[in-house]
Amino acid sequence: MEQIASNDFQLIKDLIAANNLDYIVDDTWNYSARVSPKNKILKQLDPEHFAENISIEEINKPIKIILLNLKPTLFDSLYKMLKNNTSLAIIRHQGENNLDLTATGINKYTTLQRLLPKKEYIAFGNDANDTILLNHAYKSVWVGQLDGANKSGVFQPNFICSPNANSLVSIINRVGSLSEELAREK
Repeated sequence: MEQIASNDFQLIKDLIAANNLDYIVDDTWNYSARVSPKNKILKQLDPEHFAENISIEEINKPIKIILLNLKPTLFDSLYKMLKNNTSLAIIRHQGENNLDLTATGINKYTTLQRLLPKKEYIAFGNDANDTILLNHAYKSVWVGQLDGANKSGVFQPNFICSPNANSLVSIINRVGSLSEELAREK
């Protein structure tokens, strides 16, 4: 996995310190996080407690950074500054005012292509970090409202599914039959 360049990481650490930002920095195994205990991302971060929350200075190989809960003016200005002064791939989560930062070319789609090159796939997604994966999929399923897909850059998902268990089970059954069709065509 390609890591974030050291000069880009230093700039982000300086921005975090100067603006007292909430963040999550993923290393190859451990992570560093300063997040409000009320933020729902904490429950998703390391639910089984396999990794350790270490200081940001102990991060040696940063692979992903999330700047969380940015004030609207800071959200826009940090985005522009990072876009103009780093080599990072930046995903804007407008509704949450979060910025996801990775090395250029590192995303769910490129990772899938490394694991399963030239394979067609069916993808599910629900936010901006799923855009590239969904746009390259044989069939794509957006979990949420169509306007959320459009705001994230997914303009023609094959299916739209409400984010509840019954809808997800139903769409998985529909998509499962497509997967069987795809396998027969091969």
